[in-house]
Amino acid sequence: MGRYRKLGTLFNRVFRNDYNANVDDMERDIDKFLADAAEAKTTATASDSKADSAVTTANNAKSKAETVQTQFDQVIAQAGSNNPEVVQARGTAVNLNARLNGVDAQLAENLTFQNQIDFVETLKKLSSLKKNMTLEVVYGTQRQFRVHTKHSETHASTRTFIKDANDDFIIDYGTYYGAVTKLDAQTNAFNYLSSTGAFTTTSAPHYWTAEIGATISGTFTGKRIDFTSWEENRGGIWEFVLDEGKPSEQRKTISVWAATAIVKQKTLFDNLQETTHTIKGIFKGADPLNPPSVAPARGWVYFGNTRPQDTLRTFYEYNESFTVNKLHDVEYSASNKEFAIELKPEGSAALHQFVPEHNATGTAFKVMEPILMADGKVVEWLSNSFFRNVEVIQLIQKVRGYHTSDMVNALVEITQYHTIKEGVCVHDTKIEFLRNTEVKYGYGVMIPYWTTFGKKVVSSTDKVYTVKTDNSKEYWSESNTKSFAIVNDVDSDERKDLAIAVTIEYFSKSMRKGEVGIGNPFTWIEHNPTRGKLYFASMQNVIVPAGYIWRIKSKRLTTYLPEVSKNIM
Repeated sequence: MGRYRKLGTLFNRVFRNDYNANVDDMERDIDKFLADAAEAKTTATASDSKADSAVTTANNAKSKAETVQTQFDQVIAQAGSNNPEVVQARGTAVNLNARLNGVDAQLAENLTFQNQIDFVETLKKLSSLKKNMTLEVVYGTQRQFRVHTKHSETHASTRTFIKDANDDFIIDYGTYYGAVTKLDAQTNAFNYLSSTGAFTTTSAPHYWTAEIGATISGTFTGKRIDFTSWEENRGGIWEFVLDEGKPSEQRKTISVWAATAIVKQKTLFDNLQETTHTIKGIFKGADPLNPPSVAPARGWVYFGNTRPQDTLRTFYEYNESFTVNKLHDVEYSASNKEFAIELKPEGSAALHQFVPEHNATGTAFKVMEPILMADGKVVEWLSNSFFRNVEVIQLIQKVRGYHTSDMVNALVEITQYHTIKEGVCVHDTKIEFLRNTEVKYGYGVMIPYWTTFGKKVVSSTDKVYTVKTDNSKEYWSESNTKSFAIVNDVDSDERKDLAIAVTIEYFSKSMRKGEVGIGNPFTWIEHNPTRGKLYFASMQNVIVPAGYIWRIKSKRLTTYLPEVSKNIM
């Protein structure tokens, strides 16, 4: 039905038809008007959207115009030019001239260092140092170890690391040169890998079994294998089988009975081929020569590392290795090389103290246990252990430095990496200041040497200094010198063929060049009777704010090279 009612049959046909035709026309006209109105509304909405977009574009254009105007204003005010590229080039500097001056200075500094010899890399390439090293853990509980690097089959140099006596920092202690002495060395220590039968494990590290036929087993690669156990008057006997079921099979019976209780290490098999072997222990019961004081007999076995104090292991593997008998001291011992900071809390009336330990005052204490690694594997701190043919040795430690006036609130946190590869020892140090700290002196790198060895100090800027022993200080102008070598051009023995080389990496950053509180003078040599030492005063009489981070990196090498002093000087 339409919008209007049409006429019925009561009206004349002609009138009725005309009227109804007019109604149809009106309906069509109204439909058209409504369609036109809808189209007009759509067009109006689109126009509104375009208008809004136009307003946004205009606002953006206004903002950009204002930015450009500001740039032009800066150019006119500061550079005297209306070239906007000048503003872009100026960056954050006050003006373009200042930016260019800074770039010139940086390029000049880079060129200065590029033109200087790196004595460490030069001597490493020239010398006969073997690629692989031997790691010797001397005293595990004292965190003392040595790194031996061969120059030949008869001679080697050794770098020693040792924990401070009164705090926890492990220092690069010093180096010496000597003769190689071969020995059968402990190259691995391990607990038994598997067992069968019933074992009592409640009295660690002394496990035991009373079950005849119970077994312990393991594998090793070596020329000799030892067994460790508790022995006392209830002990029985073990039978050990080497390479069971193979042509190389051997058997040996040992007793773990003793009149007086004691821990003993006994050799099971020796003079073996240096290859992989299996080892198996079978408990056989009571010792027929020494019956147990109280039955049943016990098969004792040591199982270490369940507690920190249980430092031994069930089995010890031995192979041929070497140690070094010292002939000449080279890099001075018991003298810090990585860094030393003389400090106290800001505003404190106390005297400054060094971090880490100086003068028997401990100030650096561990945040975590130090990690020793050989070729990426963690090394246990087991005394008298040797690890052969190692390519990379790393010591990782984190300590906090305190002033003894406040042993609760640390002043600094130190993360220290020592990485040794091909005889080169890299010191990589991060020092974060935790509180506002007053620093009297801060040394980023130090180079101490024995005066019995060193006779000349040579710098990478071609200066040569004669070593003295008169307790004097020699101040120099070596403020931008990255590398040093210490040699002997006086003696006629092996010392004339030895050298210490040290290179400071990322010199400006490591030495804090351009920052507030640089030492003045910055560098000097301390000439003592037995020890000479190069100092770099990267901090002096400065308040260092909490949050400041100081990164230091250097590398050093002790090496042997015939006629090295003539090559260097």
